[in-house]
Amino acid sequence: MKKYISLVFLLTVFSEPAHALPAKNLCSTQEQVILSCTLKKNERILSLCASKNLGANKGYLQYRFGKRSRIELVFPVNRQGSQKAFTYARYTRPLVTYLQVRFVNLDYTYEIFSQSDATPGASFASTGIAVTPDSKKATRTFECTQPISGSLSKLEGTVPQVDFLDNAP
Repeated sequence: MKKYISLVFLLTVFSEPAHALPAKNLCSTQEQVILSCTLKKNERILSLCASKNLGANKGYLQYRFGKRSRIELVFPVNRQGSQKAFTYARYTRPLVTYLQVRFVNLDYTYEIFSQSDATPGASFASTGIAVTPDSKKATRTFECTQPISGSLSKLEGTVPQVDFLDNAP
């Protein structure tokens, strides 16, 4: 019994905290996770999944949204040349990084973002998605909870890059 209690104690003390666990994702084990997180407001999973051989002219990139038991949106459906269905924008300066991947599906513009500002007194970090309908309805923004897997920076040089301000809807 003492050995069991000691083992439980050691596992509790030396195990990684829950926030260090990888984020849930909707990618298969044969794919790489570009970015994945659970959204705060609706507890759905946002995942950018790619083939392991992703390049500017090879492999594929797909956005997936939903739950593991039911994926609600896959974009694009056709994987061939899918990198060209997205745009990538980056803005950096000392202590500040804004990354954004954008795509349009039907009447909606989706902007997956990762932004951080380490300026003293104004620091913040946020990752999520903004969804804008083509109609006069307002943009809805959904932020990710921790943990977040991957980084949008993996897409630099792979997805067509635009100036950050040109990537606005």
